[in-house]
Amino acid sequence: LQSRLGTRSPMSDSTIDQRGRRSEFFAAFAAMGVDPGARFWDVVIELESLIHDDSPFRSLIHADAGPHNVLISRGVSRLIDFEFAVFGNALCDVVGARLGFPQTMGVGLVPTLARAMVEDAYREAVVSRLPNGEDDALFSRHLTAACGHWALNRWAHGWRAHLSSIRDDERPTEAAVTAMKSVWLVIDGFVAAAREFGEFEVVADALGRSRETATKRWPELVPAPVY
Repeated sequence: LQSRLGTRSPMSDSTIDQRGRRSEFFAAFAAMGVDPGARFWDVVIELESLIHDDSPFRSLIHADAGPHNVLISRGVSRLIDFEFAVFGNALCDVVGARLGFPQTMGVGLVPTLARAMVEDAYREAVVSRLPNGEDDALFSRHLTAACGHWALNRWAHGWRAHLSSIRDDERPTEAAVTAMKSVWLVIDGFVAAAREFGEFEVVADALGRSRETATKRWPELVPAPVY
């Protein structure tokens, strides 16, 4: 339908390709006094290739799948608002539960048991259409990549919109504090996944150290609690 109408889905956080933002990331790291390491960008390319190029998990994705887009009526839940839907990595939709649902700009961590229930149910559904989902190592790698994709995007946005203009003798605005709580949730979720599965740890380490440095500089930017 889109091809026939000469149109396309609007961009969303799930579909922004981080491979074109190298200078932006390194500028942020330099300003924070963080050395991302020699392999950082090579691993970013590897990670983002799993998200944007052909992969075993390529599928039509919602690209804005959070609680704000689920309608529950008479015990039946339905996903609504598909304006960002596009073909991409299917796991970009499910990792929101690990990351505090960044699609909603929420500021609370999803309890571990609830997150596990979401992932297990989603994996069961994905496997019915994408048989490679049965491969634990492959699933874990792509799950971590999806977390990393969100973390890269949220860090780049948080730096550009809320931190880059703050001088050392200034304090963040209330809006910046709220927004960065969501950013930290995403980064912490990615760091935890990278350590759990042993994937993309170079990228996770760089983003984790950036988050720690920013929190030391601006103590107001504390992580959000569990919902």
